[in-house]
Amino acid sequence: MNRLPAGSAVVSGLVGGRPIGMLVATLMPVSATPPVVAYCADPEDPATAPLSTCAATSLSVLPHFALATYKRFTLPLDDRFRGGDWHESSWGTPVLDAAVTVLQLSALQQVPTGDHVVVLCTVRDVTICAPTEAPLTLFDGRVTRLEAGELAPSGRWRPHFSA
Repeated sequence: MNRLPAGSAVVSGLVGGRPIGMLVATLMPVSATPPVVAYCADPEDPATAPLSTCAATSLSVLPHFALATYKRFTLPLDDRFRGGDWHESSWGTPVLDAAVTVLQLSALQQVPTGDHVVVLCTVRDVTICAPTEAPLTLFDGRVTRLEAGELAPSGRWRPHFSA
């Protein structure tokens, strides 16, 4: 599965007045109307259970140059927000200052699936913070940069099959 590219983001919320967050690498759009996304949470991550109690969370998409931030969110829970590079959004959720895009989310449903939990969320707001920055991408077990490519004429991906 590591041959499928995945964006890297931090899901975060306030629990008892303190920021809690975890890395997710399987963010996907589910529905445009109403806007719904899904991400996969690792039940072994110490942030998964506390985040499940939050009425609202934010999802900060990391930029390609934020490898240090990515690594910090692999540390023990109390060390992840050390460094002060975040702020509380108008929605009352922690947002990473370096984020290229921020989604404000409300959880709809959690579905245990294999060794992860699929979390379906309503998107309450989207902020594009850095429209020209490429996101941090995971591919083949490495963190890499997603390069801009060519769009199909309609702006939508179209499969090409050869006979």
